[in-house]
Amino acid sequence: MFMNMEMPSAKEEIVTDSSESLKNAENGRIKLEEFYGQPKFTKEEIDADIKRCGDARLFFDRKNHEHGDIELMEKMLDKGKRAEVVLRKGITTGWIKAKVEVVDTSEYDDYFNHIDEILDIELEDEGSDHLGLSIDFATSNSDVELKLKDIFELLDKGEMSKIKYFKTTSRGLDKDVRMPRIIIGASSGTVDRLSSLEEDIDYHTKSEKDSAEAIKKDVFKYVLFGEILAQLSVFCNRLDKVVKILERNPGIRSNEYRNAVATLDVYRKSLDKIRIIQEKSGASMDKIKTHIRGDITATHIGQSLGKLADMPVGNFKDHRKIRS
Repeated sequence: MFMNMEMPSAKEEIVTDSSESLKNAENGRIKLEEFYGQPKFTKEEIDADIKRCGDARLFFDRKNHEHGDIELMEKMLDKGKRAEVVLRKGITTGWIKAKVEVVDTSEYDDYFNHIDEILDIELEDEGSDHLGLSIDFATSNSDVELKLKDIFELLDKGEMSKIKYFKTTSRGLDKDVRMPRIIIGASSGTVDRLSSLEEDIDYHTKSEKDSAEAIKKDVFKYVLFGEILAQLSVFCNRLDKVVKILERNPGIRSNEYRNAVATLDVYRKSLDKIRIIQEKSGASMDKIKTHIRGDITATHIGQSLGKLADMPVGNFKDHRKIRS
């Protein structure tokens, strides 16, 4: 009964069976099971979160199958994942001139806290700072704007995102670690280019050395810095507004005021550190502006930031419920 089936090419076989780099990336993510026995977690809590992840996986699998063209969807997701692998390699092998670790978050934090990567950045004598990256390499501009609204909703409460199942080399295992969340987006053309750099390794069309050199030289480095700097700058300004509003009646909402001041301090320190690293990494503002303009999604992120920043504080409360 299989006589009419066409045999896939070697390249198609690799895609179907998933590349070695994609398997390694999936295997490298934080596992909830690692937190059994940790003092801040109970076994019942971890068991419940593992079940929630299983339910979420089934939900998204069903949604993807309802999308229509399953094959097209799988190709888009595969390209997005390959581009993410290149992003991680670029960050850790030359784009950022600092001691940096990129850690894939747990399935739980991916689904429920919407953070894909923990960026652990360390400068000499300054300790580690953390950024939570939401990678949007296979989603629409409307999805990106919705995620930005999520961040604004938190900022308007004087809060920031968190990682429930946290793990880095410098800090070890921890729970509910709060950090700025940054959206990293790229146009389909950029995703294609980044994905092809990873395909060169998997399909042996280039040597590993040549591929590594191509990744190191890729101009997405400038887009990355531009997106991080723009968002941290806008988010600092937003938090400054929130703090000033709360200053008018600190006695009534003293806890909110203290939280907002502490959150603003974290964002300002992160922004200062990224600016230092930007200079060390040779990412001039002229190059950043040029390459941001060359990427439609990065440009859209900038436009959305400006539009959302102009909205009054408190405007994003329960925005997802309103949207639905």
